[in-house]
Amino acid sequence: SQHFCDTCNRVRLTSWGDLVLCLGREDRVNLRDALRSGADDASMQVLILQAVRRKPLGHGFQNHQAGDDAHPHAMATLGG
Repeated sequence: SQHFCDTCNRVRLTSWGDLVLCLGREDRVNLRDALRSGADDASMQVLILQAVRRKPLGHGFQNHQAGDDAHPHAMATLGG
């Protein structure tokens, strides 16, 4: 498959409130806890923008030495 990470503009929101930044890594941000603690729209916007800026430049689908957080997700587990 083609390398697409540098142009990827997608994140996924799970039903349990995690914003998954990359299908090939475990990096995620818990939005549910922020919402439940009363975060307003501006705070949520900052949290989401900070998360998107952390999106990795690559994944570890073909390289098993991509790092400790490399863990490809099955699309079905994320609703995709």
